Amino acid sequence: MRRFLPSFIVLLFFSILALRSLVQNSFYTSHDGFTHTARIAAYFQALSDGQFPPRWAPNFNNGLGSPIFTYIYPVPYFLGSATHFVGFSFQDSFRLVMVLSTFLSSAFMYFWLKRNFGSTPALVGAIFYVWVPYRFLNLYVRAAYAENLAYMFLPVILLSLQDKKWKMFVFSLALLLLTHNVVAAMFLPTIIGWGILQKSSLKKMVLGMVAAFSLAAFIYLPDFFERGYVLFDSGINYFSDHFVAFWQFFRSPWGYGFDFAGTTSDAMSFQLGLTQIGVFVMAIYLAAKKKSLPAIFFTSLTVLVTAIMTETPWSVGLWKTVPVMKNIIDFPWRFIGVTTLTFSFLAAFVVSQVRYKKVVAVVCILAVLVFNRNHLRVNETASFPDKDFINYTGASTATSGEFTPRWHNDRDFFIPEKKVEVLRGNTDISNIIYNSFGVSFLATGSEAAKIRINRLYFPQTDIFLNGSQLEKDKQYRITGRTSFEKLDDSGLIQVDFLPPGGKYQLKFSETPLRKIGNVISLGSLVLLLFL
Repeated sequence: MRRFLPSFIVLLFFSILALRSLVQNSFYTSHDGFTHTARIAAYFQALSDGQFPPRWAPNFNNGLGSPIFTYIYPVPYFLGSATHFVGFSFQDSFRLVMVLSTFLSSAFMYFWLKRNFGSTPALVGAIFYVWVPYRFLNLYVRAAYAENLAYMFLPVILLSLQDKKWKMFVFSLALLLLTHNVVAAMFLPTIIGWGILQKSSLKKMVLGMVAAFSLAAFIYLPDFFERGYVLFDSGINYFSDHFVAFWQFFRSPWGYGFDFAGTTSDAMSFQLGLTQIGVFVMAIYLAAKKKSLPAIFFTSLTVLVTAIMTETPWSVGLWKTVPVMKNIIDFPWRFIGVTTLTFSFLAAFVVSQVRYKKVVAVVCILAVLVFNRNHLRVNETASFPDKDFINYTGASTATSGEFTPRWHNDRDFFIPEKKVEVLRGNTDISNIIYNSFGVSFLATGSEAAKIRINRLYFPQTDIFLNGSQLEKDKQYRITGRTSFEKLDDSGLIQVDFLPPGGKYQLKFSETPLRKIGNVISLGSLVLLLFL
């Protein structure tokens, strides 16, 4: 390990330069930073309540709750919860994971590139992996917490394929799948292509991917087969408004706003990096001259993803045809992330092929510093106490309907005055307990009444009275679009109260499919650890 120390010191230095604004400021304004940190707080609350794996965020959607963790990647929020558990505030937990994942992505990239080109080219490629406009966009503009973490696992996956280390391949791919499903979807073709290029056993590669998906089954089974429970797809299919104009790859003013429909009003940058483009041009010449299949693979991949991001009849047809692109990736400009990997590899390749390697390495590093000098700042500094994230009651995601149970049709999410309300009749409500598992309360009275539990319905939700399960559509009902109560489509639960009452419990548990997913993931983990 001592022989790698000088290289790690260099990478740490350049990582600190890149992350200075993230380290110096307690928090900052961004597209998604606050929401991601609120998710960390909700995940931590679910774990504290004893829910494992976490499925439900009870405070989101004005306290009506959200099943977001049933579908969304858990690793980023588990790491954030772990850092909070050892004493960091929620906003510091967010920053710490962002900082460590950025540095480690550079370190892991160095190991992979050193395996292919040696130390000096690997240093250049590893620095390029961080010092590229898209990574700074994710750090300081979008605050793409989970996506930034995902880039840490990519070089590990590629290295494991090259060295035929199949257990490492399985675990690193599983971590990628559980860190960001969009990044995983974008890079799976690259991973497969690299494996074929390295003459990896196709059988072992397929079995490794099956094993990785088995480890991630507790998330991907409900994500694939229970998506009909939420309004996910109603917020997607807007790819046509978010193609990138070709000139934006070269000159796209740096901003902290959003990507708007078309190209003239965009307030965020889609530049690839002038240094990276220069290296790419050199790589095309050297790849053809040296007949290097890996370099040809990554130059071709760069051209392909650039074509996918620009609006042409071919690319539009592709986005309309391929469900993963249309329904999961949804923003064409996200493929810029693939170029962060290709440019890193090609930078190392170019340095490895020239005569004066160290001179060219210094020139490349200085150029990448100069052309990214305006990308290193946060927009506005901010700071929030933990209670702001714990008490966050906004939407679970920027697309408010994305993880909304389909029984709910009120996109404004009315703010309930109480967790449990009496709609009709005379009933006393007391001892209300509200957490990630459900709601419990005491209801007593001498006349029939109707009670509403202000928590969104989502399978598997059951109601119990004094330990006996109530019958749906007879003793309680869900007021939604599938309900006979057409004027109430809130997706909440109304219970018919009959005296004298007693202890009511709304219990949220796992569906049979989720239980199967949990068993598959746990069984796969045990099997892989002991093989």
